[in-house]
Amino acid sequence: MIRFHHLWTLALLLIPLVYLFLRRHELGSRPIADRLAIALRIASISLLLISLAGPQLLSRAENHYIYFLADLSMSIRPSTSEPLLMERLNAWAIPEPHTQYGLIVFGKQPFVELPFAPSLDLKAIHTEVEPVGTDLSAALKLALTTFPEEGTKTIVLLSDGQSTQGDVSEALVQAAREEVKIFTLPVDPPTSEFSIQDVRVPREVAVDLPFVLQSVIYASKPGRSRLLAYRNEMLISQQELTLHAGLNFVQQSDELHQAGMYEYRMELVAPDDALSPNNTYQALVEAVGDPRILLVEAENESHFPSPLERLLANAGHAYTKASLREFAPTPVSLLSYRAIILNDVALREMSRDQIEQLERYVRDLGGGLWLIQGRQAVEEFYDREFEMMLPVTYEGPEEVQRPALALVMLLDRSGSMGEAVEAMQKLDKIDLLKEAAIGAVEKLDARNYLGIIAFDAKYDWVVPLGLVQNRKNDIAQAIQGLSAEGGTDIYDALRQALAQLTQVRARVKHILVFSDGKVSKENRDFERIFREIQDSTISASSIAIGAQADIDFLWRLAEAGNGVKYEVKDARDLPEITLQELVRIERARWIKGPVPVSPGPFAFELHNLDVNAIPPADGYVLTFEKPAAQTSLQIRTEEDLPADPLISQWQYGLGKVVVLNTSLTQEGLDRWLNWDGLSVLTAEILSQIYSEGPLQLKELTIQTKVEDSHLSVTAEAERDGLWLDLLSLEGHLSGLEGASQTLVFEQVGPGHYRATVEDLPEGVYLLRVDEKSLGRVEDVVNVPYAAEYRRISLNQEALSKIARATGGEYLEDAGTLPPRLQDRTRSYRDIWQPIALVALFFFLVDLIARKLPMPRS
Repeated sequence: MIRFHHLWTLALLLIPLVYLFLRRHELGSRPIADRLAIALRIASISLLLISLAGPQLLSRAENHYIYFLADLSMSIRPSTSEPLLMERLNAWAIPEPHTQYGLIVFGKQPFVELPFAPSLDLKAIHTEVEPVGTDLSAALKLALTTFPEEGTKTIVLLSDGQSTQGDVSEALVQAAREEVKIFTLPVDPPTSEFSIQDVRVPREVAVDLPFVLQSVIYASKPGRSRLLAYRNEMLISQQELTLHAGLNFVQQSDELHQAGMYEYRMELVAPDDALSPNNTYQALVEAVGDPRILLVEAENESHFPSPLERLLANAGHAYTKASLREFAPTPVSLLSYRAIILNDVALREMSRDQIEQLERYVRDLGGGLWLIQGRQAVEEFYDREFEMMLPVTYEGPEEVQRPALALVMLLDRSGSMGEAVEAMQKLDKIDLLKEAAIGAVEKLDARNYLGIIAFDAKYDWVVPLGLVQNRKNDIAQAIQGLSAEGGTDIYDALRQALAQLTQVRARVKHILVFSDGKVSKENRDFERIFREIQDSTISASSIAIGAQADIDFLWRLAEAGNGVKYEVKDARDLPEITLQELVRIERARWIKGPVPVSPGPFAFELHNLDVNAIPPADGYVLTFEKPAAQTSLQIRTEEDLPADPLISQWQYGLGKVVVLNTSLTQEGLDRWLNWDGLSVLTAEILSQIYSEGPLQLKELTIQTKVEDSHLSVTAEAERDGLWLDLLSLEGHLSGLEGASQTLVFEQVGPGHYRATVEDLPEGVYLLRVDEKSLGRVEDVVNVPYAAEYRRISLNQEALSKIARATGGEYLEDAGTLPPRLQDRTRSYRDIWQPIALVALFFFLVDLIARKLPMPRS
């Protein structure tokens, strides 16, 4: 049999054939010598074209060697019985001429079960394979090294594609280099499999402080199961679960009342579960007697405990208290605390060193920070460095960064406002009031609302409440038209301001009252107005002008509205004071309540709290979420406006930060103090920020890595940015049952040391690393069940990758092997050289014939 590499070249043979056909009559009449010469030329040209087509002649058929690699690991063993496997292999290994089959079985290690033979004729698998582990790389390498040198070589891999050790990349490169194709046949894992993949617990908790245990449960299909929780081998809870296919996250809380080490064991009970070794998981928690909480509060002259102190004490949390002035943090002093609470302290009074040390405490040491900020905390404060570690920002997007303001100014135009100002006989108090009001209008943002009421014995809306926009000139003209006359009756004016502000949609609603005289109180229920203001989201401030102003009334109004009181003895100061108050209002971050509280996207983090039963807050600090923030409680003042965070947290470096945007000392407290859930909320927030492990200075750190019962411990030692070499590290690994072993560290790089432990049994261990000059570092090492039991699924991507890398194929249907896999390779040899030589011979004969005299007839 002949084949050609360049078959298209043979088409050029048509040229001499067409030439002969077209000139057949002429050639028939020519002499024999000429016809012989033309034949030699055409023969040499044709043979040359045939040699250029790359002809090859079949010499013999090569032997075809097919290796079956059968995965017998535990991840697929329940669904692949040996009789079924043998039946399939015998059916696939069809006797064919020049074809031989071999069998390799593998788990943790590979073994040649059957050497190459014309058929398998497999009756039993005699090799004892270690099933707890899968090494695809070792199985492929064994096949490649035991193939005969000559012949076509093919591997058929029967596996779920889950490898627990080794790297197949090197074996795939070798297979591609040696032209060994690998075909992969998927073996489905058990159809009903349930396992505990992980149990996540804090490394360390405080006595009497609730904490969360999270179990990660895998289910191959939807089903019901029961989760048992044991503490020190005592059953503490049972949960009936309805699992969906995939990973399920199950949380429960616990609380420890005595210091010490506690072992938790979670056990999963599921019907029709294929594998049982992966149904238990252990974890270790250390309870520390002192919660190590630092509470920083404003100085309390009454010496009575603050509401937060009472909450902490009633819950049994020990704490250390300091004022902001006494708070002098250093890296070493902060190591004693797992959490720091800043309770409504004036943030503007924090020093640069306090902020920097607090940031390092969270970011580098892994401490927790709880910032409780009310109105006095954020007043006149903005610091970008401090804001960097918060999950919220004080400045939002341009279109919403300033709270929409609705301001109603009540201007006193009574007769007393017509009195001349001393030393300025040409100006009356009403003139300075108009100047102050017009100056405030000029400074107002056009997107804000403004209304102006002038009152004496009666009132008038000089400027109806509406958006400022481009009305500033009209508003100024309306103010200029005011004149002083009549008495001082503010009652109806106040009622109108309240009624109009209640209807308008704005974040900040404020009443600003200017008055210089005694307010008429006869038949006026001002107490009712004060209560309405107090119970509304409307704030109020008052500016008393001169010595005759009704100070008592104006001060009570400002207190009811949580506003500011100004006493202006010289009317010439009115413009400056008015602008000062306007700036304060426009920059206000404190939004007066009551405002309803609703669950946020991360409300599920508050495990033991009924988030739908939280009472309204009496006020909150307006902030804006950062992209990575996790908000558990929020406030939505308007349906079409974004919700504002009330409780938000995030991870900052190694630690956590939680922000509560309301006060637990002044505003925001009245309704919450009588709420039973406040103590639960406090405990939940503390459990989130409380550091899960002992804080360590960064001079000596350790990292552990567990891979299939092998432990690797890496220690890093540095001081002042320099690696510390030639240290003598002592390591000890202790099991809970008393067995312990010493770790030997070797320096593997500048400041880097490593120790390894082989074949650790499943369980929980305590790791301790000591160095004389650097101290001690401790950690918990959890050695779970073998990785073979963790990956119970078909890794189709891995099997497809193996096939593609070697020119093989991922075989969906395992019924029969495709014919192309069983094709043997035929051996061909090139014959273009002898054909070219014959062409050359004809060419030389033709050349010689031209030189010799030939008889003509």
